[in-house]
Amino acid sequence: MDRKAIVALIGATLLSGCVEQPYRPIVDDGHRVGNYEDDLQQCKGVASQVQPANNAVAGAVAGAILGALLGKAAGLNNHYAGQVAATGAVAGGVNGLTYGSVEWTAVVNRCMAGRGYNVLQ
Repeated sequence: MDRKAIVALIGATLLSGCVEQPYRPIVDDGHRVGNYEDDLQQCKGVASQVQPANNAVAGAVAGAILGALLGKAAGLNNHYAGQVAATGAVAGGVNGLTYGSVEWTAVVNRCMAGRGYNVLQ
């Protein structure tokens, strides 16, 4: 795998740990349900079971394999097939990280809704 691809993948993986901290779902304040801050922290704890970094790694592996296969199928030599594999790894890693982040947010939203909040976003 290309050195740039590895650096990008490691950077994306490290950034995935920051995904959950600033997120605050928007809720309708029409009626008070409970302590929003406590409920939010508990829901973030539940959502911590979702691991965006794991999705990034799985996506990177799948992207690298697919890229290598496509490069070879296109008749590229090993050098260019490796570059296609590295590009696939980066694209797959970013895609996996994005999916994991969206999944994490959805878990927080469903948890808050389950606690009675009218989650708008």
